[in-house]
Amino acid sequence: MRAQNANFSEVASSTRALSTGSCQLPIRYYAGDWCGVLYRVDLARARFFCEALAVEPWPVLGAAVAGVYAWDYRESSIGPYAELGIGLLTRRRGRHPSLVRSLFESSPQNDQGLLVLSLPVTTQTACVAGKELWGYPKYVTRIGTRFDENAARVRLGTELELDLGPVHGLRCPVPLATFTDLHGQLLRTQVDVHIRPKVGVPSQCSLHLLGGDGQSAEVVQALGLHHAQPMLAFHSRAFSAILPAGKVIGPAHR
Repeated sequence: MRAQNANFSEVASSTRALSTGSCQLPIRYYAGDWCGVLYRVDLARARFFCEALAVEPWPVLGAAVAGVYAWDYRESSIGPYAELGIGLLTRRRGRHPSLVRSLFESSPQNDQGLLVLSLPVTTQTACVAGKELWGYPKYVTRIGTRFDENAARVRLGTELELDLGPVHGLRCPVPLATFTDLHGQLLRTQVDVHIRPKVGVPSQCSLHLLGGDGQSAEVVQALGLHHAQPMLAFHSRAFSAILPAGKVIGPAHR
């Protein structure tokens, strides 16, 4: 079922050329499942991923924050597919956005966003569009998902498995903005998420490495996420959103 408050028909479309054809922007996500877990991460581990970039880890109570997200898009303008993302909460170097404001309204704060470290998907169409239009670090692999009303399990090929139990909390917005390096330019993309997932402390959460090689497993290993304690988690079976073109806000490298 499509979200009742998402009026996709009012959003103007444009065509973007890809190496494999074309894509209509913005991409519309009509129905899907979504979950995510936020972890405290050692600042030194997080800085490794930002050494040459114009962004830096955004410390929260003395630690960096990393997120593992998973989606099962049942219906979208580029077809159904699954996706798993790993990102770091970052800010532009020398800038000081408001952390409290970012929890509720990230769009006006161009100085903060999630630096996307890995973003595997299950279809070539989603992979090509993500890499060529946004610079997302995508690759195609198997992603198995199982969502029910209160929990989720996601398996990424032979790399990792995320198991999330019921989340005890309230329904509230989860702003989603990303930073990527697109041809040497820092691209910030504000995703227009139309739903309020349940956000709070998970009753149970585990992130296991399965022993297989892959970009996502390497990121988890480097950040130590498989040993980290979850800070917060969220879960929804009614994901809908609009993914527009990103905006260049400066050079990607310092």
